[in-house]
Amino acid sequence: MTTSLSSLANKDLLRQAKFWEKQAAHLAPEFLDSFQDAVDTVALAPEGYRLLNRDRNIRKFVEQRFHTVIVYRFIKSEEKIRILRIYDGRMNPQEFLESLDKL
Repeated sequence: MTTSLSSLANKDLLRQAKFWEKQAAHLAPEFLDSFQDAVDTVALAPEGYRLLNRDRNIRKFVEQRFHTVIVYRFIKSEEKIRILRIYDGRMNPQEFLESLDKL
């Protein structure tokens, strides 16, 4: 199983890490560890999480500690997870979800 991040997801990840670093320096690496654990969890059962768009097979996984929502597409034929967007679940997701139409 391979995993990749879209350019927007990469920017999202950096934004979130910077946010947590501003809260306390030790939180950024903890956030990144939790994010990687979440990605590893998704890889175990990529079709097991909430479907956002059936036609495009877009799903979401919610990491609990930092409330991180990972929006991804599972490409079964390639055994690939493409992470499309990452955002804090406490935010209004509208701007993130609207951007999925462009991906």
